[in-house]
Amino acid sequence: MIICSNANGYCACLSLRKLLGENANIKSEFRQEEDKMAKETPRLRDFGQDNFLFSFFRAITKRKRASEVLRESEQRYRSLMDDVLDSLWVGLFILDDSFKIVWVNRALERYFGLRREEVIGKDKRQLIREQIKNIFEEPKTFAEKVFATYDNNTYIENFECHVLADGQREERWLEHWSQPIQSGFFAGGRIEH
Repeated sequence: MIICSNANGYCACLSLRKLLGENANIKSEFRQEEDKMAKETPRLRDFGQDNFLFSFFRAITKRKRASEVLRESEQRYRSLMDDVLDSLWVGLFILDDSFKIVWVNRALERYFGLRREEVIGKDKRQLIREQIKNIFEEPKTFAEKVFATYDNNTYIENFECHVLADGQREERWLEHWSQPIQSGFFAGGRIEH
């Protein structure tokens, strides 16, 4: 007797019927419970004079569909970040609720001479103290205005600032906007552009 654990005895059972003949004693079982069936490799077992082939299959359709939906969502998100926001000429910082940098675009790298790989995950306050404030004509004023928004994370701040030229940067005037993120994954953080 051959026991095949699959819907309607299809898959291996049809091949076994052809191999063993139409009179082969094949029993088919299938459980509809998604992802609950143990997965085993088919194996032949000898019980006296009868040989048994046990084959177990797991239904994973729901998991596969969910995985595809997640992959498509991740692709849309990645495209939004890489193809849209990263191509803007407006510099952009996204900060989490502890003011750590979770993302910057390429424009910010150009304006401030920063490398994305080096600043993501760093505390923005520390980055301002150690690097960013020193590129401005009035470093103390810049730092005070930005830090005030972190101390009272409820309002939008907007001011102009003068970036001084050096070997890597052009002189330019920037308009700095900083506003709280009200909802979503980064709620409590800030977006600065």
